[in-house]
Amino acid sequence: MIKQVAWCRPRATDLRVVQSAHNLVALTNLFAALLGALPNLIGADNSARSLLTGVAARRVGVYVELILIVIAFFPKLIDLIVAISQPILATNVIFVMSLLFVQGMMTVIRDGVDGPKAAVVGISLSISIGFQSQVILPDLLTGTVGTLLGNGITPGALCVILLTLIRVKL
Repeated sequence: MIKQVAWCRPRATDLRVVQSAHNLVALTNLFAALLGALPNLIGADNSARSLLTGVAARRVGVYVELILIVIAFFPKLIDLIVAISQPILATNVIFVMSLLFVQGMMTVIRDGVDGPKAAVVGISLSISIGFQSQVILPDLLTGTVGTLLGNGITPGALCVILLTLIRVKL
């Protein structure tokens, strides 16, 4: 998504770069786990912000990071940010999540939707929402299993992988 905003003309994705980035994140997360530190977190809402603003330049990211570093040294600014009311934060979350949902659907639809692809997306989304809202197997969502499956992303992603493997085998 960022690549679509950043370049005027569509370019082919270099999957070696994507694979290298995923490997680096996995490696740093492994080191973080071994050291008992927080893992890397790649915010999906960044693509929604890029879609909304149309800005995906690297220098803008550097400026934002510099601003965040400066804010870290001024506790009053942090207090001001923390003081934002819950309705305003909820509105922001709804707005960003709706942009992410639309972007995800555009990604699915871009290559064309056939019956099996629609089934994979629909079933995975339903399972993800079911686990997130604790409608599916609520008694099982305790302890370690609850931590693993309590967030809808994990069961949804596992469902996508499993259904895609089944679809490929058939």
